[in-house]
Parts: sequence; C-alpha cells; structure tokens
Amino acid sequence: MSSRRLTPTLIRALPLSATLGMSRAEQILTRPAFLSGLLLLDQQISSCHFVVAIISPGCQTPANESILISASPVFKAMFSPRFTEGEQILKGERPTIALQEDDPDAMRTILRILHFQADELSLKMSRATFASVAIQVDKYDCRRALRGWTRAVWHTNMFDELQGVTSTDIGLTVLAAYKLRFRNLPKIATNAMEYLKSDFLEEWEQHETLSPLPEDLTGHMHEQITRELQYLRGRLYEHEYEFLDEGVDRGCQMKGRVCPPWFGNILQVDVLMRPRTHCTRCSEPLVGQWCMRTSRLSEYLNTLIHANLYPLDWAFRDHPMHEILESVRDLSITHYHKCDGGTQCPLVSSFLSQLRDAEEHFDRVKAVQFNYGIEDTPRVASGKDTPGVASGV
Repeated sequence: MSSRRLTPTLIRALPLSATLGMSRAEQILTRPAFLSGLLLLDQQISSCHFVVAIISPGCQTPANESILISASPVFKAMFSPRFTEGEQILKGERPTIALQEDDPDAMRTILRILHFQADELSLKMSRATFASVAIQVDKYDCRRALRGWTRAVWHTNMFDELQGVTSTDIGLTVLAAYKLRFRNLPKIATNAMEYLKSDFLEEWEQHETLSPLPEDLTGHMHEQITRELQYLRGRLYEHEYEFLDEGVDRGCQMKGRVCPPWFGNILQVDVLMRPRTHCTRCSEPLVGQWCMRTSRLSEYLNTLIHANLYPLDWAFRDHPMHEILESVRDLSITHYHKCDGGTQCPLVSSFLSQLRDAEEHFDRVKAVQFNYGIEDTPRVASGKDTPGVASGV
C-alpha cells in the first residue's frame, strides 16, 4: 500500500461557519494547513472525522480519526466498519473511544504528539514516565509515528547512562527499550547487567510495571550475573587457600619498617624513601617485618576488607557487578605490600592474577548477546542513520 501526503483537495476543510462552537483544538484540526500535513496510509479515507477520547473520568479530548488511523494499526482496525466506532463514523456520528484502562498522562502525551503539539511538551522526563509512555506506544503500535520524539527524550535524559541509577529505574529503562523495539536493546541489557546487584530479579518481579519484561530476557540477565559473580567469588576464595597451602613458607624482607601498634598500615619511610627509626604517630621504635605465609594471608584479607570485598557473602550481595569488578581490578594497585620478592611474591602475584581475571570478565560481560527481533533504536548524536532505521546508541 503506497502512501502520499494529503492536500486540502483530498480532505475538505470545514468552512468557518461550521467551526463555530467548536473548541480551539477542534478548530486547529480542521484548518487546511493542518490537514495538508497529514500523511495517511489509507488513501480510501476521503473525509475528516472527529472522535472523543475519554482519557480518564472527567477528562476527555477531541482527536482526529485520520491521524489516529495513520499512526496506529490498532486505531485503524477500531474505526473499520467491523467495530462500533467505525459504524458510528459511517452514520455521521461522533464516536467515543474509552482509554480509561490506559495511563492517562501517557495517553495525553501520545495524543498531543500525534496531533502536532510535541513542541509544547518538555523533553525532560523521568525513566518511569518514559516507560509508561512506551507501554502505551507499544499497545497501540504507534512506535514509528513517535520515533523522533522517543529518540529525543532518550538522549535528552541520557537514559543509556546507568551508573548510580537504582535497580528499579534500570528495569524501567530496559522495559522502555523493549517496548519501543530499539535495535540496541541487547547492548542496553548487557550494560544494565554491570550495574545490577545479584538480587535484582526478585525486586523486578515484585514491581507491577516491570511485569511485561519477558522472562527469557530477565532470566538470562540474572543467570549471567550470578555466573560471573560466583566465578569471581570463587577465585577470591582460591587465592586465600593458596596462601595456606604453600608448601614452603618462603620469607622475604619487607621494605621499610613498621610500628607494631599500627601493623598493617603503610610502611613508614621519609620523603627520600629511607626507613624511619621511630613512628611518627606514637614515637615508638620501628621494627623490621618479614613477608611470611601468615602475614601474606593477613595482609590479603586486610586488603579485601579495605576494598569492600570481604566478607565475600556481604560484598557480593550488596554491590553491583561493576563495583565488584572495579574493586578486584584495583587490588593490584591499591595494596601496600612491598618486599624483596617483587612481582614474584605470592601475594603480589595473586593480585596481578586477579587483575587479569577481572579484565577477562569485563570483556566477557560486554560480549554477552541477546537475540530479539527489534525494529527501532535511538540515534547517536554523531552517528549516521541506516536507511529505514537509526544507528545504535
């Protein structure tokens, strides 16, 4: 079915006398300039009709049947002769469509955009509000008609930035991308996994708005997060047991000297990196320190505590994956261990090994693929559009 832009000769505008008594919105919808801008998919429509959309009790608004038909296959079917609304139009009556089961604010927003009033709406919007609009857009299958507006809202509010965002809002972001059929939904879901805690699925399942998310998507995300966190936690446990299972208790002289009351803190040296003889805090004599099996285990656990990675059960329950991965990556540069063993010291070698593990996990998480039939996507400000669709975020 081809499409063409309507002109006043295709849709006859009402004469001025016929608009008397109409509301301002109805008068605007009958102006020739307004009608000439309509792009209708059904060329058989040859007249302009109004319907009354009841958004909520006590709140109704006029709507142009031609606009609704061109924007939504759902409305097109509703106004066909097979349904009551279509029969009323054929009889010259003004049909009433009840939208009371839908989110009133979301439907009001959609109707205003479809009737060329988008410039009166603010692009600043919360993730919850945007998700509500996306749900109604999907219900009435008018994604293409609102594509430009949804792109603008997405990028204005930087919805692809998830750091510091609550688990619920992350879910609403994924839901909006899913309902709007963004092509980069797999990338959005993969990015979301880095900022979710291990118990996110329980919270999402209890949230009524997030219920439309498909179980295979949320289940895959939860499975992937659980698998990666279990692997990282297991690796931290393994390094702990490795210190206990060392066959030979190799000892290395520590660089610098320590104060017994402040054991475990930074080794005390002066500005020229020469060992001090007395503690700068308590003036007690400093003593030498050896890197041994027990001291390595103690320092290892102490380093994990300072990195919020110990106790392991608490750390892996209360922190999102990206924080845990960053903490593990930072172990190799945040520890204060310095001994004559250098990088051959079992403790330093352990930290370097965990750094490699974390880097590999970052790559694995970012490589996760979700396969969904997606139609649309928000456009990057600096990107180029692909014919028919937009480029990825």
